[in-house]
Amino acid sequence: MQVPKRWAAERLAPRFPGDGDREPADQAEEFLDWEEVDSGVIVSRGKELRFWHLTFQEYLAARAIAGQGDAAQQELLLSGDTLYQPEWREAALLLGGILYGQGAEKVDGLFSAALKKLGQKPSLDKQARRAGVLGAMVRDLKPFGYKPADPLYQKTLDAVMDIFDAKKSKGIDFQVRLEAADVLGQAGDLRLRDDNWVTTMTKRNPFMRSS
Repeated sequence: MQVPKRWAAERLAPRFPGDGDREPADQAEEFLDWEEVDSGVIVSRGKELRFWHLTFQEYLAARAIAGQGDAAQQELLLSGDTLYQPEWREAALLLGGILYGQGAEKVDGLFSAALKKLGQKPSLDKQARRAGVLGAMVRDLKPFGYKPADPLYQKTLDAVMDIFDAKKSKGIDFQVRLEAADVLGQAGDLRLRDDNWVTTMTKRNPFMRSS
């Protein structure tokens, strides 16, 4: 993401007092020029300005979203399934941590809205996409002991087990299935809760000596 340097300077202008002939925006623009040279955090292309590393953009995007009200957040992230686009993945993970800092109920609110949007009879593809993203957020919050309060989360994980069925998962992108499978592994694969291990008997080879 790039913005005009002057636009960025005008946003920073309130932090500069101005001094005689120079307006605050002019001071801010000079500050940006020096920051580009001294820190390397920002770089310019012509009259456009951007952060050198994408992670800065993703973090600030997450901070900006977290600063909005719940309804605005959900409209931005869930309208058109923005939250599940590959380019939004890192921002979504960072957002989870920021929202948790505001209170676990903030994360619960986003999860419930995302799960509710699935509808009554969601496709396996949609369930797998949500499980992949939401599950990754839960994994990042695991050190804090966070667990989604909405029972629909676990129901979705249970339903996503069908990604291991060759017929039912046909047509679902491999990366989507891989991310969902990773989440299931973190949450606890249902197949491992049953006594369904295969027992094998090994016949003794008569040509081998016993020690």
